[in-house]
Amino acid sequence: MGARHLSLRTRRPAPPPDGESCLAAAVWRLGRRTLKGPAAGALAGAAFPVLTLLHLPFPLVIGVAAVIGGVAARTGRRWFAHPYPAGDDGSDGGSTTDLTAEPAPNAGRLLTLLVLGLVLWAVPVGAVLLAIGADPWRGIAALFTKAAFITFGGAYAVLPYIAGQAVDTHGWLSPREMIDGLALAETTPGPLILVTQYVGFFAGWNRPGALSPALAGTLGAALTTYVIFLPCFLFIFAGAPYLERLIHNRLAAGALAAIAAAVVGMILNLGVYLGMAVLLPDGQHTAGSLIWAWAIMLCALYALTRRGVAIHWVVAGGAAAGLIQALAASSL
Repeated sequence: MGARHLSLRTRRPAPPPDGESCLAAAVWRLGRRTLKGPAAGALAGAAFPVLTLLHLPFPLVIGVAAVIGGVAARTGRRWFAHPYPAGDDGSDGGSTTDLTAEPAPNAGRLLTLLVLGLVLWAVPVGAVLLAIGADPWRGIAALFTKAAFITFGGAYAVLPYIAGQAVDTHGWLSPREMIDGLALAETTPGPLILVTQYVGFFAGWNRPGALSPALAGTLGAALTTYVIFLPCFLFIFAGAPYLERLIHNRLAAGALAAIAAAVVGMILNLGVYLGMAVLLPDGQHTAGSLIWAWAIMLCALYALTRRGVAIHWVVAGGAAAGLIQALAASSL
């Protein structure tokens, strides 16, 4: 999604391609744990091209995977990971687990939490829109609220969707700036919140309106953080009392198992997004810089998958290699 738009027109060295190696290693490890049958492999294989080549929306892919997994579990077909835990005797946990000790779903409590969450979202977002205007604040609130509800699979799965929306749909930042943000996130813990704050800051910085760029950028980052975290607290308070019932529900567990299989293809999609920008850029790059980038990527992949090198040493090595490349380019 959006990879075809990554036109890198500057002569700055590309960020060290540790991200591609980390993603490849993540896909390999997750795939070995998740893709236990032909159906799971087929779903992961289908998720990748529909995102990368057909550019279908990320939420649509998540929804289709959930429906497939739910229907399969409902009809007793174990196409993906086992759709519900097994009992101590090896029988299906869904039929033997005693859930009488768990609280029954309380519709009134859930409705109260939903209303409270809506108020907590609408009041500050509405205040910002009324005080400053719609652009880009309405887009920030809508995009990152949606992202909070569909971040199945973590940051690696949803980042191409956020990047495509921020760059191609809203135009808040350039492809080069988006890649820089993804590279920055790969060097530090917590990549999802770092990238979302980064995108929110650039949205405000580049569309400040009557505010100063610095103030607008800070407000954009703060609004992004608020709307992407608020649904997380709603999920915790609304779902935690019924978690045991949920994990023994065949329909829900089957849907989540299918989503987990599709996430493998989604993570690979981010690898393609980054790889197209760093390893196959459209801008003006010398053959030497591209060879250097490919060499770093292959060395990092070997270190992660074959030598078991700790990720922080791989990241540090990639940073050092990129610094050497930048110093060599500046001396020419």
